[in-house]
Amino acid sequence: MFDDLKQQLSNITARLSGRGFLNEKHINQACNEISDALLESDVGIDMIDSLINKVKQKAAQTKIYESLSPHQTFIKLVKDELLLFVGNGQNDINLKGQPPVPIMLVGLQGSGKTTSAAKLAKSIADSKKNVGLVSCDTYRPAAKDQLQILVKGNAKITFYDIAEPTPKLILENAMISARRDFLDVLLIDTAGRVSIDNEMMDELKELHQLALPKEVFFVVDAMMGQDALDSARVFSRTVPITGIVLTKADGDAKGGAALSAQFVTQAPIKYIGIGESVDDLKKFSPTQMVSEILGMGDMLGLIEKAEKNLDTKKAQKLAKKLSQGKGFDLEDFKMQLSQLESMGGIGSIFEKLPAHLRSRVPIDKMNAIDNSRFKKMKVIIDSMTAEEKHFPNLIKSSRKKRIAKGSGTEVQDVNQLLKMFVQMQTGMKKIKNKKSQNSISSMLDNFRG
Repeated sequence: MFDDLKQQLSNITARLSGRGFLNEKHINQACNEISDALLESDVGIDMIDSLINKVKQKAAQTKIYESLSPHQTFIKLVKDELLLFVGNGQNDINLKGQPPVPIMLVGLQGSGKTTSAAKLAKSIADSKKNVGLVSCDTYRPAAKDQLQILVKGNAKITFYDIAEPTPKLILENAMISARRDFLDVLLIDTAGRVSIDNEMMDELKELHQLALPKEVFFVVDAMMGQDALDSARVFSRTVPITGIVLTKADGDAKGGAALSAQFVTQAPIKYIGIGESVDDLKKFSPTQMVSEILGMGDMLGLIEKAEKNLDTKKAQKLAKKLSQGKGFDLEDFKMQLSQLESMGGIGSIFEKLPAHLRSRVPIDKMNAIDNSRFKKMKVIIDSMTAEEKHFPNLIKSSRKKRIAKGSGTEVQDVNQLLKMFVQMQTGMKKIKNKKSQNSISSMLDNFRG
């Protein structure tokens, strides 16, 4: 998501950074280019005009032209204003109140609302809450089956399959059952339509008056484009939207719908769906999204992924070993390869880095990376003796032939591994300065398919 927008804004900021100074003409030109980029990404014109006017006002007030680093000051202004638009406040779900706390999901048919209800139930259940789940959709019987299948087997989630003719009667029974079962939360999946009609809106009003939910989540498909604006307006006039769940954010959607829906409803984006699995729902981070859009990378996402996948005990053990002056050997190298694999490979890490760091490595180098080489390298290391792993300098011609034969590879593969090993020993010391570009590029050459 936002791929086109990220590329365009990255180009704009790159042009600004190339200037030694900025004048009013440069700022106006950059604002016009940002406006065009947002418009092409399906962001609503009202939001664009409001954003650009505020950026221009702030640029004049802060005397951006006189600052020591005008392009960085300007980019920070854009970032700060975007954060205000997407909601930089409290994005946590509100579960305060007399249990079972009602949470309602609304949206058009096909937006991913029912799947999001199951994902949200799983997310809340993971926080040690007892969750009730009910479908008030009497028009699509498959919605009940879908919910039941998605949450089946989770002891923390109770699905209420209530056979009543109207949504109101279904909800009344579910609320009684949830209180009887001493549940903490009751999630209410409402009916959707292919298009908005008065009957659906009247039904939502009735359900809202009955449940008085603490949260009303508007579920919107990231691929909807400008249609998201119209539906967001109608839903927000019918029931008080308190948050947005953005679905299909893992696709190639332009992403403007996310910004537009938030601007229209004045409700923060609280969750984003990033896949088909019931676990593929994550809390929305405004700072993370805006940083990505402006080419500042997804460092928060990278840190979260590292915390989830990396073996911290092994990492701490290696850090302690190196701090004691002990050498980095091939066993350590193998462990590092495994850690990279658990992070999704070099490419996955690379795409989360800020644009100015990504630009140090030619794109053709990244495209040529073959992560399957990680497995091959580990097999080669496993074919070595303990002595060879601890003292790689012992590995000469005859040993290389034996290792290649034992691992089912070629001597050339063994040579590439040893070259990569030496570069990892020394390359990390240089990575903070500009001289590291050649070192990084040559290191990546070893992962070509």
